[in-house]
Amino acid sequence: LNNPVLMFGDGQDSFTLVKTEVVEVDNVLGMWRGVFSWDHTYPAPGEPNHAPTYTASFSGCCRDFSVETLVDMNAAMYSPRIAVLPRQVIFTQSNTSFYVAAYDLGDHPSQQGLPGKFEWSFESASSAYTIDAASGLVTAVERAPMEALKVRVTEPLSGVFSTVEFEVEQLNLTVQGVPAMDPSYPPTRLPLPATNELVASFASTFTLRFTVPGAGSWELVLSSGELPAGAVLGPARMAPNMFNGTAGYESDFTWTPGAEQAGWTAVCVQAYNRGVSPPVGSPQYCFDFVVLADAAPALEVTLPPELAGPAGVPVEWSMGQSLNLTLTATDRMASGIDIVAVGGLPSGAMLSALVQRQDSAEMTATRTLTWEPDPKAGGSTGSLCFQATDGAAGSGEVCVEYRVPKCMYKVRGGEALVE
Repeated sequence: LNNPVLMFGDGQDSFTLVKTEVVEVDNVLGMWRGVFSWDHTYPAPGEPNHAPTYTASFSGCCRDFSVETLVDMNAAMYSPRIAVLPRQVIFTQSNTSFYVAAYDLGDHPSQQGLPGKFEWSFESASSAYTIDAASGLVTAVERAPMEALKVRVTEPLSGVFSTVEFEVEQLNLTVQGVPAMDPSYPPTRLPLPATNELVASFASTFTLRFTVPGAGSWELVLSSGELPAGAVLGPARMAPNMFNGTAGYESDFTWTPGAEQAGWTAVCVQAYNRGVSPPVGSPQYCFDFVVLADAAPALEVTLPPELAGPAGVPVEWSMGQSLNLTLTATDRMASGIDIVAVGGLPSGAMLSALVQRQDSAEMTATRTLTWEPDPKAGGSTGSLCFQATDGAAGSGEVCVEYRVPKCMYKVRGGEALVE
């Protein structure tokens, strides 16, 4: 561990970290992953050592891995958060690039109609590497020994930035047993530069597939950065089929984001083959997620022509008049919708069975309300109210106000009025 130190940048004492929650250990790879958190209150205006900005840093741990962020007390609500694994592996013949993923606690750029939110740059790197300022794509343009790169991610509107330092190792592709992810596998969500949409309160499971040249049975393990609360990256397993003489391995990523996790995050994954000595890793693959709040279904009530009238005026529904209301609910994200009556139904009114239809764009559910007011209903008024729910969120109530006129009965064929 060397001497890990966290400094807050406001002139207060730095802290040597002595307690870290170790969440993963791999003795073969010589790696462990730990988590620690620390709450710190910066000086308020007028207090000693107060300043508009502070630079907080963490260093002295985990090879050349270090983190630095600008804490701005005035200009920005969030600092960029960088998702990157401590050691990157790239290959000289192919897979010479990887993304330094970043996000913050604000809206995703796609929600703001923007192509991007940050700018990437090197603070420390040799001429063997370039970085794309708009996307964070790091590319090796020439051979180089293992090197520590330091990357800065800046939010240009406020000038707030964070930096991270990590190792990059270049390997020759002829190294035996090198794993690589197959992004074309259908159940797999796409890594950067793609964005993946999830919906709060709905479970999402997708499969990552890695391939390793050769038909042997390798021992593959997956490593990731910090996962969102509730997310699980399952162990690697042999895929059921071989692919042109290449062994396949799969792992399931499962996450049901809570309503409080709506927003933006990124997850980075790497595969290591422990079946060779020394173990060899894949490039880093990062997934950009935007978690959408669960939108309630949209509910619409369609009246028959006999009940059509001015908006805001109760419809007249005569005794003996059997009519149907059509209730239609739609939801782009739901796997199931129900439509229910709110507050009960008048005597004799009935809802039909629920009918659901799923197409590529949305889920649609329909029910029909049938009611024929009986002779005792004359003079009554009320509301027919309904709500649609997808199991997590409900629509607002949709109501139809009605009145049943006195002494007005709808005579049908074969009926007569007897005085």
